[in-house]
Amino acid sequence: MTTSWIAIRPQLVLKNVAEYYGLTTTILRSRVKYKEIVRARTAFIWLAREHKLMSWPSIGRILNKHHTTCIFAHRRAQKLIQTDPLFSQELVFIEALLEASSISYTAIAIH
Repeated sequence: MTTSWIAIRPQLVLKNVAEYYGLTTTILRSRVKYKEIVRARTAFIWLAREHKLMSWPSIGRILNKHHTTCIFAHRRAQKLIQTDPLFSQELVFIEALLEASSISYTAIAIH
């Protein structure tokens, strides 16, 4: 991937994850534990940590979760990547969306 993930803001990641899963950022930040919402949160946590966007406490604050909950979700994401090809494809697709969003964001910032 050629995009500099340092330039991508965590809020943009959250927005793209929510849009991909057909959710709102408010729902991702809620206490709701439906499977689809948990999967989207897990994707956000994995992306935020793997691309070194945020610390565990920062991720927890964005999602209204304790940082240890985020650590557990990251471990779950790593297992899902190995066992669920669909989850891996979802992450790749979201990363592509973020790359496109980042390019658009950079182009707007330059002009």
